Amino acid sequence: MRTLLRQLVGNGISTFSGSVDKGRDAVFNGEATSFPSESDHWSGAWIFQVKHRTYSSRGAEAVRAELRRSLPEELRRILYKHNHNCENYVVVTNCPLTAQDKDALSSLIKHDHDQIKQVAVLGESDLQELLDCHPKVVSAFPQILGLSQLRELVEWGLHTRSRQYLLTAQSEIAKFVVTSPYLAAKDLLDKQHFCILSGPPKMGKTCTAYALAASFAALSYEIYDLQNQRDFFDAYQVDAKQFFVCDDVFGDIALQAMYRDDWTRGFSRLLRSLGNNHKLVWTAREYIFQEAITSSRLQEERPEIAKTDRVTVAVDQLSRLEKAMILYNHAREANLPSNVREFLRGKACISVTDHPNYSPESIRQLCTGRLVSFSKSASGNPSAIEEQIHAFLSAPGEAWKKAYSAASAGEKLLCTEVMAAGGTIRISQLKKRYENAIKDASNVFPCFEKSLASSQGTFLRRKPSSSSDDYVQFYHPSMRDILCELIQTDKATRTAYLRQLTLKELSSVSSQAKSDDKLGSESHQIQITDSEDIKLLEDHIIRSLLPTAAIADVLSLLSDFKMFLKKENGPLTYRCQRNSRTLGSTFWTILDLVMPHVCLKRFWQNNSKISDVVQWRRLFEILRLLLPLSSTPSIPEYIPELLGSFKVDRSVDYWGLVSAVHQIVPTIVEQCVDMREREVCRRYLAEEIERAIQNAESLSLEDNFDDSQYWYDEFGSVAEKCEDYAVSYPDDTSIPGVEKVMEIIDKYPLIEEEQDEDHESASMNFSSFSSDLEIHQIFSDL
Repeated sequence: MRTLLRQLVGNGISTFSGSVDKGRDAVFNGEATSFPSESDHWSGAWIFQVKHRTYSSRGAEAVRAELRRSLPEELRRILYKHNHNCENYVVVTNCPLTAQDKDALSSLIKHDHDQIKQVAVLGESDLQELLDCHPKVVSAFPQILGLSQLRELVEWGLHTRSRQYLLTAQSEIAKFVVTSPYLAAKDLLDKQHFCILSGPPKMGKTCTAYALAASFAALSYEIYDLQNQRDFFDAYQVDAKQFFVCDDVFGDIALQAMYRDDWTRGFSRLLRSLGNNHKLVWTAREYIFQEAITSSRLQEERPEIAKTDRVTVAVDQLSRLEKAMILYNHAREANLPSNVREFLRGKACISVTDHPNYSPESIRQLCTGRLVSFSKSASGNPSAIEEQIHAFLSAPGEAWKKAYSAASAGEKLLCTEVMAAGGTIRISQLKKRYENAIKDASNVFPCFEKSLASSQGTFLRRKPSSSSDDYVQFYHPSMRDILCELIQTDKATRTAYLRQLTLKELSSVSSQAKSDDKLGSESHQIQITDSEDIKLLEDHIIRSLLPTAAIADVLSLLSDFKMFLKKENGPLTYRCQRNSRTLGSTFWTILDLVMPHVCLKRFWQNNSKISDVVQWRRLFEILRLLLPLSSTPSIPEYIPELLGSFKVDRSVDYWGLVSAVHQIVPTIVEQCVDMREREVCRRYLAEEIERAIQNAESLSLEDNFDDSQYWYDEFGSVAEKCEDYAVSYPDDTSIPGVEKVMEIIDKYPLIEEEQDEDHESASMNFSSFSSDLEIHQIFSDL
């Protein structure tokens, strides 16, 4: 509110809190910059009072009656007891007011107070109009998008994923609190356009990303929810304002090699595409982020990625007041019973805020069911309720396990299905899998719709889609952590999971021994050592997974297998790896089944029409390492069809594929391809390098925005393509001029447009009171 008032009347406004306010929320002396309108500016001594009331439970009329009763008396105390001068009196409330309500309040205020010349009463609709006119305020405080702006943004129809992401964000934004990590991320994006939100689980990384997206949406940015780097370049438009976000960029509970490799390939080009009008946010658990940068070229290409690019979202980055506000917002949105709200208004709001195990996700769980159940079981006894709350906050995972144990068979089955699919699945696929699983026991399980409705909000959530086929995912990735433990320890849960496991998730059961590092990805691996379990898994792979195996899922699985092998200290030899104690029988069982299958002509026939050259190139680069380790020697049966299908003489990826296949079956490749024809590609690259240098000499790359944009659009990636070609064919003569192009890129970085005037530093002058009195005042109107 303070920021909005400063936009309306000027920076000289003074705000108060606590006993020093003497009934006033803010004062100002002088002429307003734009109030009550751009043409009419009030001047003189001002007093502002802000009345936020929860009218959803009490009713708007009750709040309006309270305002009519209390405002005249408060004004008398301000003017006569404290002797404050007031010529312009402004009342602001979140309550909806009619024109008659405003007139009645204005008459009451002016009565017997001749010194007051002007009165303004602003209700909910007035606030919405003012926020529409001041997008900078909305951008700084994205939680207020819950009033009207977010609904409008969702209706923009910019892009399917924009709508999907904002629809998902809508329920979270109302509970969001502007925190120090959010402000730091906002500042970072304004300065350098790329930001990584990292931190422990349950700390609010995803919600902070939602808030950032909503903030930039208020500044007319299109919002894009990314799954991979290709999504970025498919959506990228140089003349548009775009905000990109990828949640759990390298995997949600463990590092997934395919995601890491995808985002690190061409990372420099990705960063060069960002600017004032193009922002990118990643979120990642801290241990996954650390694994990703130590096992890739990220830190080499971007040394600052682990420091200045990153904002840590963790409890120790939150002030006491921020934690209290998070609790308040969740409690307010939960529409809790009156006795529970009364309990929170007491000392409970302090004890919960100060609990050493406080986390935003635990607060969400507390306010969406736990508090009510604790109150019922304790018969309203405050001490007993508080004891249960502290037990829950001390071990939130145990409470989730108990809730899962008490859930219906249908809810458990749905959770296992979502787990087996990797944490996200289309609702139509989930329904099909659920109904197939219960076809022989339909009398034991509820129908799909009933089980899904019961599990929503506790274990699962629906992620909106542009079509009726929404996604279903875990409400929080931590649910997957808990299911990992249950699958490991409970035979029935493990059996159900193995029967439902998808191909790309096979890597989660592939490691035999866990690392001593309990914070790494290994701690999320499920150990399958029982021979009965391995046999069940083997039958499931042969009968259900391999016949319909998609290349994307195979790539995901084999990328993880390659990462597991690289963690071994010994060389990648058959004998050395087969004797490994880390990679046990489950790993080799899966590898020995998958390797021969991907070499079958049937695999090519199933995937040839739904794949591209990049996927096949990456597959064969991995096969070159893994095929020699398989117990059954195999050679791909479809090499002529593969190389003929993707032949483009000037394509670096095509010749990269040829190189990868040649290292596996050189004789067959040389029968299908004239290897001398790669000179066409090499000449094309040399011509592009020459054009890049000539254009750089004729354009003003140092100070002309249009010239810079043109050059980078045309030639920004040509040096990388040359390096890619050189890796595939190191014995070929090097392409002249590559070093010169790299010098041009270093000397003349891509020029960005001038900063939009709506972009301001997010670090506004927020006060951060943290006394018990301030926290109790926050909860006083709960």
